[in-house]
Amino acid sequence: MDRKHAAIIAAATTTLIIVLAGFILGFQTASSTAKSLQVKGVELRAINVGQDAKNASLTADLLLDNPLPVRVTLDGVKYSIYVDNVSVGEGVLRKTTLNPTSRNRVTLTVITNDEAAVNALVKAMGRGYMVLRVEASYELPVSWFGLINIPNKVEFSVNYSRPVHVATTTQPASTG
Repeated sequence: MDRKHAAIIAAATTTLIIVLAGFILGFQTASSTAKSLQVKGVELRAINVGQDAKNASLTADLLLDNPLPVRVTLDGVKYSIYVDNVSVGEGVLRKTTLNPTSRNRVTLTVITNDEAAVNALVKAMGRGYMVLRVEASYELPVSWFGLINIPNKVEFSVNYSRPVHVATTTQPASTG
């Protein structure tokens, strides 16, 4: 083999090693970031039930800790919410930024007209507590890889002392 071919092979091998090292470093950084993010709780913000009790909405804050000294941007969050093991709904958030070394609130909202889901919400509200489960998948961008999905499932018992809000229709006051 002559020197020209040996130099080409050496350059190609070096380039391949650098690219491979970049892939490995990017994946390890993303994996480390994913392991650092921790769900620390869920706070129930509101439950609204339609006047005819055929639809309802639930809004909750997922408390997500980012202990890293850098801001983390998730390309998306796909989530499902369950109340007392009954599916209430699903949702998707686009671009969510988590501030460095802090607890971040990620607001999740679902709207449902499913009878079983509405009934589960009304029953739980009548008791004043519920088991709230959130199954989420975070999409974390990784250089050279695109996105990696980070699954997470958390379950908390949540007390709720506020009454269920039932929508009412109001009629304008007559002037006369």
